[in-house]
Amino acid sequence: MVKVVRTCTHSAAMGLISPRDFIDLCITDSTEDYLSTVAQSIEHTDSPADQTKYVRGTNYPCGITCFKVKDEPNRTRLVTFCHADLGGMLPQQLVKSALPGSMVDFFINLRQALEDEK
Repeated sequence: MVKVVRTCTHSAAMGLISPRDFIDLCITDSTEDYLSTVAQSIEHTDSPADQTKYVRGTNYPCGITCFKVKDEPNRTRLVTFCHADLGGMLPQQLVKSALPGSMVDFFINLRQALEDEK
């Protein structure tokens, strides 16, 4: 499946990082052994940057793949890679300190969403 996705984030680091938006081309593929989504930012005429509300960020090639663990039906091996440019005028130390927490929050929310679907 191929689709264009707009993702909007809230402000972070106690408001020091403004809300961001990202426009990505996402490709999802699956087999009996894995489910994978990869993405990269694109420019899209239907989603011009709204500079009054968001700073436009860029996702370089990134993705997440969930692999079945052989002989362990209740386990999944997760592989992810992310390379993002948050855009705007941000001190690199602020970015380096905020991103790990955002990634942890993503996986906590992912786990909760998966548990809710059970």
